Amino acid sequence: MKKVLVALSAMLLIAPVILWAGTEELQTNKQFTIRGGKVTMKGGTRVSLYPNGAIKSGTLGDTFTYRLGSTGTMVFAPDKTMYFAQDGKVTGGYLQQPSTLRSRYGNFYVPKGGWVAFHDNGMFARIDLGGTQRLIGMPGNKSIAIKKFIIFSNGGTPKSVYLARDQKIKGYTFQAGRDSVDFHATGHVKRGVLAKNYTKRIGRLRLKKKTYKAGKPYTFNQRGDIQ
Repeated sequence: MKKVLVALSAMLLIAPVILWAGTEELQTNKQFTIRGGKVTMKGGTRVSLYPNGAIKSGTLGDTFTYRLGSTGTMVFAPDKTMYFAQDGKVTGGYLQQPSTLRSRYGNFYVPKGGWVAFHDNGMFARIDLGGTQRLIGMPGNKSIAIKKFIIFSNGGTPKSVYLARDQKIKGYTFQAGRDSVDFHATGHVKRGVLAKNYTKRIGRLRLKKKTYKAGKPYTFNQRGDIQ
């Protein structure tokens, strides 16, 4: 019993140290090494650290320029929180100035103050959009008008968008509004709210008809067929 109490006492003594080791209170601006360079975090704030001491998140002390080759360049805003992966890649931040990011799914204009996030593998996770943008390269559509933001899967394919207006995607007319349109990794719609009634033939001989009512959300298989 005495040994157990001693062990518990030791755990209680080291627990605060373990918790404290995950953060650091900065007295002045401090630079941390990240993938491809260094980033300055703001003095008088607290940063979160990974077990290896790498920066996890904190408030920027200065603008930070992040270049992604042909994809585009982003300047992240000081006095805003920024996030990093354990290997030093940027995983999220707020832009100091507008930027246009190029991808296989279109060129997306991000406004000042817009949020851009990345998966740990470096793929885009979310891009805030400035006004109506065009999503291209999706099955069965030359382009889809979207707004607000676009969310990507960790495989880099669009996962969720908000429509700028009611529009047809692979034969179904979807409703713009507070509900998003979600996609499978195949690029076909996974879930959305219909803006118009849709009728299809069902049954082995396709003699019966079933109508899917407008204004309701429906799910779709990986080929984009309504369920």
